[in-house]
Formats: sequence, C-alpha cells, structure tokens
Amino acid sequence: MKLNLKEIKNLLNKYYFFLYNPTKKQIKVIKSSNENKKTLKKIIKKLKKNNIIIRVKISLISNKELNREKKSLLKTIGGPIYGTITEYKLENKKLIKIPKKIKNKVYFPSNYLYKNKNNIKKLEKDIMKIALYYTTNKLNNKLMAINKVNKL
Repeated sequence: MKLNLKEIKNLLNKYYFFLYNPTKKQIKVIKSSNENKKTLKKIIKKLKKNNIIIRVKISLISNKELNREKKSLLKTIGGPIYGTITEYKLENKKLIKIPKKIKNKVYFPSNYLYKNKNNIKKLEKDIMKIALYYTTNKLNNKLMAINKVNKL
C-alpha cells in the first residue's frame, strides 16, 4: 500500500503555535491552524508581554527536490514532510522574530509516516516535541546532520 503524503499533510494543520516557558523548560500548545497571520494576531491579543512563541510550519518537499536528492551522493533531506521552526518573542503587543538557530528543520521520514498515518495525535505530539527540542537546543546542529522526528 502506497503512502499518500498529501492526505497526511491535509490531516495535519499547516501551522502549530506553542508557548514556551524558559524557566520551567516547558511548552504548551496555543493553537494550530492553516492560517498564519490571523492566528498570530489572535495570539498577540490573548497573551501578555515577554512570552516566547514557537511556530512549527509543516511542509511537503517538492518532487523536484526529492528527485534531485535521489541522484545526489550527499544526502540532505530526511523525509518527504518537514517542520520548520520559527521563534518569536512577544514584547509590548508586537512579535519580534528571533534569529534562527543553525538547524531549524526536522524531517518526518517515510517509514515513520507510514507507521503513524492513522495516528494524528501521535504526529501532533511529535510536532510539540520538535518545538521543545528546538527551544532547549537538543536538535543536532552538526554540519551535515539531518534531524528526524523518529530520532529525537
């Protein structure tokens, strides 16, 4: 049975927003949505100042990139779906984007997606794990390292 990536991608929301507490090193879900700007505006209205917000954007890798990866000797892609992490700080009702760290992508390998294709709660829990690992600097930042969700 073939894995339908677009079907899995459609089951997941495009954006996941988390509130990070640096003193307790805890993270909690604020909202998940398919709209970025509207959701960010709603979050700004709800939260107080000096909060750290983590956004994980879920994306599909294009077929062109996957084909190029197959032909390449040097592998740089860890799976057909990936999450890009962006960190914001809320100050005086304005979001300030914090410069990204060296590695801010985590891949969802095909075998992991196939195993969990019917378990959206597990996928969403792992998206939260991605955000926590990013904020606590537990992602592998070595030069050619590929971060995969099943290796966290």
